[in-house]
Amino acid sequence: PYLKRELARYFPTLLVQRYPQALDKHRLRREIIATHLANSIINRGGPSVVVRMADETGAAAENIAFAFAAVRDSYGMTALNGEIDALDNQVDGALQLEMYGAVQDLLLDRLVWFLRNVDFSSGLEAVVTHYGKGIGEIERALQEALPLAGVEAVSAFIGRLTEGGVPESLARKIASLPALAFAPDVVLVADRA
Repeated sequence: PYLKRELARYFPTLLVQRYPQALDKHRLRREIIATHLANSIINRGGPSVVVRMADETGAAAENIAFAFAAVRDSYGMTALNGEIDALDNQVDGALQLEMYGAVQDLLLDRLVWFLRNVDFSSGLEAVVTHYGKGIGEIERALQEALPLAGVEAVSAFIGRLTEGGVPESLARKIASLPALAFAPDVVLVADRA
């Protein structure tokens, strides 16, 4: 049920708004969801991501798809990539690729972590809600939680991105990604403690 939102991403917005019940009853609903999710995995993780994750973790393809959706949605990567997309022809292409690379690095790193540490038996929505909430709380407290060297590194990265024309809010999000890589660890420790 959680992956049903892939249908809304696949079809034009106007169609989704006018005929939501028709989408729920579409005969190819499962196939569209699977195809859209598979395309997203390849587009954001690279052409060999499923094979690499299977080799590294021993996970089956369906578990890799669950973990991908959990990481993507817990970190809000769809919106983040959308903000980067909106900078087409506004910032240097190399800078834009660097931002995509930062998102992809986090995705690949946390994909392995989620495959090794998260139990999806309670459903994808419960996992995304739980980890997304924790990641959001840590993101809001990041400035106070980081040591001085971390704050300086994030500030330098923000400065470099904004000098290149990236809006400060997006620059802050991108610069915070390396520090936020450890947020699921914090959530897991908090759960156990």
